[in-house]
Amino acid sequence: MGRFELTKNTQFSKFKSTDLKDLKDYLKYYYLTYRNNLEIDEHIQFGVEVEFNHYKVIGANEFLQMMKLNWKAIKETSLDEGGEIVSPILNNNEDTWNVLNEVCTFLSIAGADDDEYTGAHVHVGADILGYDTKAWINLTKLIMAYENIIFRYSSGEYNRLREAINLMAYPIAIDLHDYIEKNSLYKSCLASVIIALGNQEKFQDFNFKNVKLFDLENRNIKNTIEYRLPNGTFEPVIWQNNINMFVHLLLACKKDLDEAYIKHRINRLNDIYTYKGYDNIDDEGVLNFVDQIFNNDLDKAYFLRQYYKDFNNNELGEKQKLVKNFIK
Repeated sequence: MGRFELTKNTQFSKFKSTDLKDLKDYLKYYYLTYRNNLEIDEHIQFGVEVEFNHYKVIGANEFLQMMKLNWKAIKETSLDEGGEIVSPILNNNEDTWNVLNEVCTFLSIAGADDDEYTGAHVHVGADILGYDTKAWINLTKLIMAYENIIFRYSSGEYNRLREAINLMAYPIAIDLHDYIEKNSLYKSCLASVIIALGNQEKFQDFNFKNVKLFDLENRNIKNTIEYRLPNGTFEPVIWQNNINMFVHLLLACKKDLDEAYIKHRINRLNDIYTYKGYDNIDDEGVLNFVDQIFNNDLDKAYFLRQYYKDFNNNELGEKQKLVKNFIK
């Protein structure tokens, strides 16, 4: 990436204004490609729900059976004429990425729509955090400090998130902060932290309804944290990018965070999370976020390219539409 290599771990948050300009100039012409493997341990478990519209569930199941894939298509109640293809437990390996690509390609060719009514949900095993109380507390901090960053990123290759976001995956940072302040949460036990995260209904940006509080390390049951934000997409690169971000977000919870900067952002919560603040570019916040969760410049570049998109400060009043292509 110009004067530094993608295999390194450059501290983007320490960039001066001229460095940031150089980075943005580079990213404008940087195209994302599908990868055979990510920088994720293969034992980590995840799954996906690929929503589609204007196509019959039976047709999707016929394809999955013909390809002898252990995936299934089911009706999605939020869609009048569509459903979702649900994966089995997946791991980071070439087979997983090949099948995900096949599923996305089929839906595109078959004429299904990944329109403004569809979502792209990612599940990751809660055992990744297990009984580590500090890790769960760190997750609450990362959500509060960077929810606006994750929102803009989650629109994928579109200029904004889908119409139904406030019904199907609404933000929780401010409510979570108020709950923690009211209940002195960080002085409480692990159960209290997890209950706080799941305090809302299922339809929040991060859903904790499947977390098994008394069986957190069990990998043989549905014991997952769900990332519900992303727009529906049949673009496998966006799927891979979203999975990569969410897994690394959870892994970062088990490390030491930049507590001073996170506290600074949480103290400014109401300033950051204005209505338009979820859509606008936040240079300082996003550079700090990628430094917090990724340990190499390649993953940072992939996140930032999807975050910046066409490098415009898009506003929520505009109809959802594709931005200039940034995927090969």
